[in-house]
Amino acid sequence: MEKVVKELLKELQYIETHYNEVKTKSEDFDFYQKVVPYAHYIDGILNELIQHKDDIIQLAYMNERKFDLLVNNIKELSVDCHFHRTSRKLFTEKFKAVNYDLNYLLEYTKE
Repeated sequence: MEKVVKELLKELQYIETHYNEVKTKSEDFDFYQKVVPYAHYIDGILNELIQHKDDIIQLAYMNERKFDLLVNNIKELSVDCHFHRTSRKLFTEKFKAVNYDLNYLLEYTKE
């Protein structure tokens, strides 16, 4: 599970960088050439994480609702980062929540 969490944290950094690039250029990426393949790639990583769901929701600060929200936020961020009209405030809130939860999971995997 540690490998999957680290991979998601790496992708989260890519998502942030990509979003900032899109915001700066005020230009969206092609939906079918960039967005769809990247969303499928993220879905593949998330499917690996979902295999550990039963263990994850047993943690002190994680439950099924919070886990589902984490997965949903990652999916949304992976798409939202390609469009300059995405609200910076909403993007940042989701990003911080996902980053916090993934780092929490990373700490758990090290124990």
